[in-house]
Amino acid sequence: MTDSVNIAEGESVVFTCRIIGAKPAPSVSQVTWYIEVSPGNNESLPGISGNTTTSDRTTSINLTYTARRQDQGQEVFCTATNSLMVNRGVPAVISSNTIQLNIQYAPERMSALSAGAISGTVIAVVLALAIPTVWILYKRKIKKKAEDVQNESNN
Repeated sequence: MTDSVNIAEGESVVFTCRIIGAKPAPSVSQVTWYIEVSPGNNESLPGISGNTTTSDRTTSINLTYTARRQDQGQEVFCTATNSLMVNRGVPAVISSNTIQLNIQYAPERMSALSAGAISGTVIAVVLALAIPTVWILYKRKIKKKAEDVQNESNN
């Protein structure tokens, strides 16, 4: 199951990894956060590990993540293990859901005109100077109402 989060570049969000039914409870160092950069290619998710709470055999471990442009559209997930699993060589358990990052950001740069637009403008100006009758086609005549004509003559 994939959820999503909308976040602006540079803003922070707190993700929580919930581990249910583990005894002993995993520690912060036994929970790892990943971002899937491409199918099957995961990297550690940068962030600051936060609070760990355990209640009724459920452990919650937080990670504060600051949104980065390059993470747009990627999916975040966590894995967890505990000392018993480590001692027995059992691989970490992967979270059953992922969170897709929808990073919002401003454009890198903006340009008002491209080279093609500039040359098009120059050609249009040259044509306008060479064929002045073109401009006549774009004039609009506005019919004046009889009242408006009478008001103008009274003024």
